[in-house]
Amino acid sequence: MLNPADNKDKNENLKYLKVVLEATSIPFVLLGGPMVGFFIGAFLDQRFNSGKLFTFLFVVLGFVAAVKETIYIIKRVQKGI
Repeated sequence: MLNPADNKDKNENLKYLKVVLEATSIPFVLLGGPMVGFFIGAFLDQRFNSGKLFTFLFVVLGFVAAVKETIYIIKRVQKGI
């Protein structure tokens, strides 16, 4: 027979695991945004022969988006999801 305390412990462990997984995604978010921006910007620079204008613009936009998403993740982790 299942013990209700075991079920509660299992739920707590799953909640803790969700928080840890969410927190470990932060480095990937911070790297992914500028990387995607770089590739999009480099493609547009090559297509329109515009030097490094689009690369710079999209890397900055990717970094801003990554920081916003990181702040959102941190708030969710602090609440315990």
